[in-house]
Order: sequence, then C-alpha cells, then structure tokens
Amino acid sequence: MTCENKKQGKIPWDCWCLHLYTATGAFVGIQALLAAVRGEAFLSFQLMMLTIFIDATDGTIARALKVSERLPHIDGRSLDDIVDYFTYVIVPVFCMVQFQLIPSHWIFWAPIVLASAFGFANVNAKTEDDFFLGFPSYWNLVALYLFCFDWPVWVNTLLVLTLTVLVFAPVKFIYPSKTKAYQVPTMLLGTIWGLQTVALVVCPDVLPPWFLPSTLFYPIYYVSLSLYLNRKSTGNEL
Repeated sequence: MTCENKKQGKIPWDCWCLHLYTATGAFVGIQALLAAVRGEAFLSFQLMMLTIFIDATDGTIARALKVSERLPHIDGRSLDDIVDYFTYVIVPVFCMVQFQLIPSHWIFWAPIVLASAFGFANVNAKTEDDFFLGFPSYWNLVALYLFCFDWPVWVNTLLVLTLTVLVFAPVKFIYPSKTKAYQVPTMLLGTIWGLQTVALVVCPDVLPPWFLPSTLFYPIYYVSLSLYLNRKSTGNEL
C-alpha cells in the first residue's frame, strides 16, 4: 500500500488478485502432473501452455498496476520465481520421464532439476539490460518438442543435457517482454508461434505434416537474435 492508501484504509484488491493469478500457475501445474500420471499427454501439455500464458501476462499486468509500490510487503518476483521453477522445471521434467522421452534413471533428470535450481537462484540470471543470462529453463517447451517430434531417446537425452550445461553459460538470451532491441518483431513472431504451439496440443490430428517443422522458425529466430545481441553486448556496441 502507498501511504495514501494506508491513511484511507484502502486495500489494493487488484494487486492481491494479480498475485493470486500468478500463484494459480502452481495449481494448473499440479493439474498437468495429474494428467501426466493418468497418461493424458495432450491435456498435460495443454495445461503447461496455460501456465506459460499466465507467466507471460502477469508481469505486464503487475507493472501496469504498480503492484510493487502498492503492495510492497508481498514480493511478486519471489512468488513468480517459485511458481516458475515448479511449472517450467519440475512439471516438464516429470512429464519427460513419465512419457519416456528421457530415461527414468535419476542420473539423467537430476542435472536438469539441480542446474535450473541454481539458475533461478542466480541473482544475475536477469541482467540489468533485461536479458536472461544462460539458458532460461524453458523445459516445458523442450518437453513439448521432444514429444511432438518423437526423436529417439538418446537424441532427446543429448539435447536435454546440452541445454542443462547452457544454463550456466555466460550467454544472454532475449527476455521477450522486456528486451528492448527488436522487441516489436520478437513479440509479434512470438505471438504467432504461441498460437502454433497451442494448435500442436489442441488439434494435432488436423494439422498438415509441414506444420510442426514450421513452428521451429521462432526458436531459431530467438536463439539467433540472442547470440547476435549477446555478441554486440560483449563488444560494448549496444
């Protein structure tokens, strides 16, 4: 609350509702786990897409409402990190094991969980110029692609372990809603890609064969632009 709100005895209900909206991601994540246990893969991925939508929108709303100023004793960033670790790491790693996308032995999935834990705990993980430092633990999206492409388990495992190492890489990755450089095309292309990924889990049976490969345009754009901007940043050209 601001001092004015305290004097007037006003409760910033909109701020509390926003925090509840963020926390709802954990509830949806549990539903995704339960769906995975029941073997309902597409429902599980649909719910994971919903957690991504919640995470993609709550920060913008929070900044618009000035939640950090009006409700300062609730740390929205900490709440967001707690929910994100669960929905971006724990849930998809469980699903990768449950759907046999990677081996079930802990030696293959534990590095993902541990590396991502350190990634979330790293105070420098979100840079001052609004980038992620290191692979930003998009494991739910990784799990979706592994499931859709149906690659051999050894290929999936190699890819996952490579990305696990990249969590610690001193490479800046775009923070789509905050990175200023090329933000308009990034958000536009990201929105189109988001709709594509939703289609992958909502109506996969009606999609043409070329549709799945076409969704790779945004990950390729994202990684390429991140590496380009990282190189410019390193060269002090930004």
